[in-house]
Amino acid sequence: MVAGTAVAMPTKGPSCVGEGRFPNPNTCGGFYDCIPNGSGGYEESFADCNGFVYNATSKTCSGDMECRSRSERSVTNAYPKYSYLCEGQPDDFVCADCRTMVMCVKGQAFARQCISGRSCSIKATFGGAVCYPGSPAECTCQSGDSFVRDLYDPQKFFSCSATGGVPENHVCPDGMVFDETLVQCRNQASLPACGRPGVFANLDDCSEYYSCISLQYGWLQRLFMCPNGTLFNEVTGACEDPCKRTMVCYVEGRFPDPLDRRSYYECLIIGGLMKRARYQCPHGYVWKANDTGDGGACVEDHEMSLHDYFTRCSIPQGMCPDETTDPCLANNGGCNANADCLTVNGAVSCTCRAGYSGDGYTCTDVNECAVANGGCSASASCKNSVGSYQCSCLAGYTGDGFTCSDVDECLVANGGCDANARCSNTAGSRDCACKSGFTGDGFTCSDVDECLVKNGGCDVNAVCQNTNGGRTCTCLPGFSGNGITCTDVDECLVANGGCDANARCSNTAGSRDCACKSGFTGDGLVCTDVDECLVANGGCHANADCKNAVGGRTCTCHPGYTGDGLQCTDINECLVANGGCDANARCSNTAGSRDCAYVDECLVANGGCDANARCSNTAGSRDCACKSGFTGDGLVCTGKYP
Repeated sequence: MVAGTAVAMPTKGPSCVGEGRFPNPNTCGGFYDCIPNGSGGYEESFADCNGFVYNATSKTCSGDMECRSRSERSVTNAYPKYSYLCEGQPDDFVCADCRTMVMCVKGQAFARQCISGRSCSIKATFGGAVCYPGSPAECTCQSGDSFVRDLYDPQKFFSCSATGGVPENHVCPDGMVFDETLVQCRNQASLPACGRPGVFANLDDCSEYYSCISLQYGWLQRLFMCPNGTLFNEVTGACEDPCKRTMVCYVEGRFPDPLDRRSYYECLIIGGLMKRARYQCPHGYVWKANDTGDGGACVEDHEMSLHDYFTRCSIPQGMCPDETTDPCLANNGGCNANADCLTVNGAVSCTCRAGYSGDGYTCTDVNECAVANGGCSASASCKNSVGSYQCSCLAGYTGDGFTCSDVDECLVANGGCDANARCSNTAGSRDCACKSGFTGDGFTCSDVDECLVKNGGCDVNAVCQNTNGGRTCTCLPGFSGNGITCTDVDECLVANGGCDANARCSNTAGSRDCACKSGFTGDGLVCTDVDECLVANGGCHANADCKNAVGGRTCTCHPGYTGDGLQCTDINECLVANGGCDANARCSNTAGSRDCAYVDECLVANGGCDANARCSNTAGSRDCACKSGFTGDGLVCTGKYP
């Protein structure tokens, strides 16, 4: 792009939300100005820093940071004509004159001519100069048939044929400046040589001032001129009307001249009237006031601080009124000390100052606080003082007294409340309330032991443990839950409740019971087998065998007996197969068994044979035969042979 020319960009992209100069996010060194369009909106004007980065903080082009693309594209040539403007401000936006804005980048000047309807103006929102709609008063025709020096360049001036007309621009020859008093170009006054950088008044004519900018070799010096009726004040760095600081005597004493630090005034009451006399210190001396402001002395000028002095220059004779032209300067024109004296057509007019009432010759203090709280805020106290009053925001409010905003005390140190309290902001104050679990007035909060009342709300089968500001509920062993509600745990469902494998687990409230099963002995946690056979044959029948088993015993009837072991009855073995005896034997049942015996009937009672018979045993029987000499069947035998 051509330096100093605004370029229209597509509407898509950055948009204006307010006045000012902003970085263009689409380019490295780009920026855009948002300028009011007169219809409530803004017109966008795009430009760039000629290969350098735009600094959004300082709102300048940063000569220390190059964009990567700088070496890859052409860069607009600078305007050497305006380079002097950039010597002391290498990165800035300045005005060369009412129609020319200069962008300084790394000490180089890039000029832009403002379009019709705009003038170069210094605007804080843009960080410096901008071509802005309209014109400063100093760049317009304020009256007809006049010549006006350019606000920014004393070599330039413009003529006005009518009030509000279009200025016609002119330039004085090189080495000359336009003098509004003479209404002509004159030779530039000789200026003191620069010895240090800064802006200084021309001591020979304080309506002129000059800047000194240090260069690599020597100095760059530039002359500036103040508007008519003003002088350059080195303290404020601006052109001001010195007559606004006219010295008026109210009490006797010696006081510094507010316009000339080399002079002082002496105020004396003579003949009942306050008189003022001005004196000047010897050459090379300046007036130094006492710290109290009353009195002082002339001391050598060692470039001491200017304090409130206007300038090091002498005020031109007759520029400001004195006692001969302004009666108000002597004894305040007879007005009250609390009145302003104004000379109108040679006559004195006295007007009580704000805060006083009266005719100007007599002024009494007005108690402003008596009416509408003196205009102070409803949240402020009004304190009357002589000639004025003071508004002070009440405790809990902040502001200038006329406008008071509530202070949220809770934002700092919890408003002074206890660390365990809640701070609630209120109008002009705050409330402190202890948090749940604490008790007190909010400034001091102590922990509440909730467990002391109804077990802290915990379940009856829970333990309540007090904590700082609360409590914890823990279900007792054998119960489960959140502590507020606890239910019994059936321990027997898991690993038999910890009981022995040979024990029965019985659930109880919060626990369980272990009991060894029948046939075992122990505490239920450990169970050992009982040998039942050791006692009373284990309950078995006397004719049974008891055999111990794990957790019990078995009863088995002895051979020859039958039953369940608890009851055993004798078996008559002879009833079956002769008890297993020989067929020729006699089976005799015995307790738990039987006897088998062969029978010789002859052995008993001769087998039933007659006494006179012989008994002969036979298989399963016997034979009876009468002895010799007897006769019969053997069972009965009769006598011998006759």
